[in-house]
Amino acid sequence: MSSPGQTLTVWAGSWLAGHAAPDDVLDALHAWAPMHLVVSHDEPAGDLSGVPEHSPVDGAAVLLTALRRADPAGADGIRLVLPAPGDVRGLPPGTAL
Repeated sequence: MSSPGQTLTVWAGSWLAGHAAPDDVLDALHAWAPMHLVVSHDEPAGDLSGVPEHSPVDGAAVLLTALRRADPAGADGIRLVLPAPGDVRGLPPGTAL
């Protein structure tokens, strides 16, 4: 079974590592939905990512820009955290669930 989150993680990770083109990521996400709306969780996240908090932005390309900002060259890349219900191991401490 796959999900949009898994698709994004695999393809964006490959792109960030230099093994896939941005268009490959967008094509993979397009298989889930023809349009993607992106909005940040809160104001600090929006300030860091450049994605607005209250106004959804149309386009997965905005998401790729935010991912590139969050993962500078030489960083550890992207990962998908899928805890079981009630299991918060691996989630960043002090964040809203």
